[in-house]
Amino acid sequence: MTGQSIFDLAIRLMDEQNESTGNTATSDTKVYALRSVDLINTLGQECYTLSDTCPETENGKRPVFPRIAALSNPVDLDDYVAGVILPYGLVYLVLQEENPVMAINCIQRFQELKAVDRRLM
Repeated sequence: MTGQSIFDLAIRLMDEQNESTGNTATSDTKVYALRSVDLINTLGQECYTLSDTCPETENGKRPVFPRIAALSNPVDLDDYVAGVILPYGLVYLVLQEENPVMAINCIQRFQELKAVDRRLM
C-alpha cells in the first residue's frame, strides 16, 4: 500500500472526495496532501510494531519505521495496519482544529483498532 492509498482512505472517511468523480485530489484536499507525508511517517512509527512487516530487533532496541518521502512511496506496513488503522489517525491529525468532533471520533477509533490489534498478536 502507498502513502497515497492511505491518504485516499482518509479523505473518503472525511467525505472530502470529489462528489462527481470520487477523486481525492481536489482544491480542498491539497493542504491535507501537503501535510500527509510527515503525518503518515509519524503514525507509521507509532504503529510499526503492530505490523507483520516489523522485523525482530536485537538488544531490546526500538524498531525504526522506514520513512516515506512522497505519497507515491510504498509504506512498509501490512495492509491491515496501513489500510484500516492509519487512515483514522490521519483524519484525526488533519482535522483536529478544523472539525474537532470528527477528529475525536477518529482518534477514538484509531486507539480502539490499535488495542484490538495488540490483543490479536
